Amino acid sequence: MSCRDLFMLTARLLTAFIFSAAFSAPIARAQQSAPDPNAGEELSRQTLSDIEALIAQVQRKLNSSKSMTPKDLDAVFNDKFFSGAGDPFAKLEQFQQKIGEQEGPGKEKFGDLYQKWVSERLDARDLEPETREEGGQVVMDFKAPEGSKSSLDLNINKSRIKVNYAVKDFREHKRADGSAYTTSFFKRNAKIISLPKGVDPAGYKVEKNSRGVRIIFQKTRTGNKAEASK
Repeated sequence: MSCRDLFMLTARLLTAFIFSAAFSAPIARAQQSAPDPNAGEELSRQTLSDIEALIAQVQRKLNSSKSMTPKDLDAVFNDKFFSGAGDPFAKLEQFQQKIGEQEGPGKEKFGDLYQKWVSERLDARDLEPETREEGGQVVMDFKAPEGSKSSLDLNINKSRIKVNYAVKDFREHKRADGSAYTTSFFKRNAKIISLPKGVDPAGYKVEKNSRGVRIIFQKTRTGNKAEASK
């Protein structure tokens, strides 16, 4: 095999690896909310038209003359999407799978765009979320990223937790003489995390502490017993 052939083979393998990673990006689920292994087939029947509508909406944006950014996907996966019927995180997983099955020149372009959106909105590792059960409660702890503690703000609905916060970033500038200097600024971040399974979305309290913020949920009750998270 020539050096050129070896280079081309390596490039193709690397491209395939990067593209497959775009459609296996992590979706931030609380530890208690592992999906039901039998839910996929039922979800497919119930939400297929919704998934296809989302795909069509994204494809229209991709085919427009304007270039898309990850923020454009915020308009697709908006508060209405996350507060609608069914499990929005399961819908996202199916959407991700369906897009991965699509053919055409826009597939690779969308893969990169979607991966960036998942990283910006659903990858909450910088908040170091921790979930545990304590009696009839489920406790979630979030660590405030450096410099963002005072800006942490939570918004909770029936299926998701949205954490808004500001993080310090830097921008480089060039002077007329060619030298460079850096300025700092704060930019807003938002992370979306699934609600733990088996909790009452209306029955919670928020506590700020030295580490960041804590949410204490009450478990939902069936009869006289709190529902155990599975």
